Amino acid sequence: MVKTEDEEDNKDSLVDMGIVMMYFEEMVKNLNVFRKWEVVLEDEGNYIKIGKFLV
Repeated sequence: MVKTEDEEDNKDSLVDMGIVMMYFEEMVKNLNVFRKWEVVLEDEGNYIKIGKFLV
């Protein structure tokens, strides 16, 4: 996720990313992959790493 100066924008972006993560989990179930995201909040310069999904 791209980090911004405005904390409200960052919160809104985190919600959006959570929705994307949920839909991704549902899509990969069609490929018989029943895993979950590992939530990792790490500051990486201009970005915030929010999670990883191992296939």
